Amino acid sequence: MANELRVHTSLQLRDGNARTEDTGTVQVSPSAKKAISKTVSVTTSAAALDFTGLTAARYIALRNLDTTNYVDIGPDNTGTMVGLIRLLAGESCMLPLKPSTTIKAQANTATCSVQMMACDT
Repeated sequence: MANELRVHTSLQLRDGNARTEDTGTVQVSPSAKKAISKTVSVTTSAAALDFTGLTAARYIALRNLDTTNYVDIGPDNTGTMVGLIRLLAGESCMLPLKPSTTIKAQANTATCSVQMMACDT
């Protein structure tokens, strides 16, 4: 079977007469066919996300389940997280990763639950 993995992206802005939209779809036939889905507790200390069960995570989707606090996400740089993404309460994102990249997460103020799905390709 081909194209088992589909990644859809969409960004729209509509404000009065200003309108812009960008959408895209990537279809992939993963060779590994492995995926994980779980809810993780993200504390106020930056810690690596656990991709146990995958050979090399290629796509990850994250959703901040907290109703108040934000979570910062970013790559590891010799032990320190480089802040790249900030997920406000309820926000989500999808990242196509360079294989073997360590991704860290850090909550602001209090521990947050983050829903994570990741897959190999």
